[in-house]
Amino acid sequence: MRSDGPRGLKPAALLPLDQVVRAENLAFMTGLPDGCCQLICADPPFFTGRTHVRGNGAQTLADHWPGGLGGYLEFLRPRLRQM
Repeated sequence: MRSDGPRGLKPAALLPLDQVVRAENLAFMTGLPDGCCQLICADPPFFTGRTHVRGNGAQTLADHWPGGLGGYLEFLRPRLRQM
């Protein structure tokens, strides 16, 4: 199979139907033709501004963004346009 999409990803025409793709969303979506998807589910950072601690107390996630809200929106903007 050819792999001439972004970063070696398959062109949309070669992808099987009804599949979940795990990839960097912007790089992947730019390789898809317009109107080819009925649903796109992206899991971006949420930018809650909080530090989340898992139940075991050993792992934390600082949900902050460089540049604050403006930096976060600049990160999301091109992804939302592609959708």
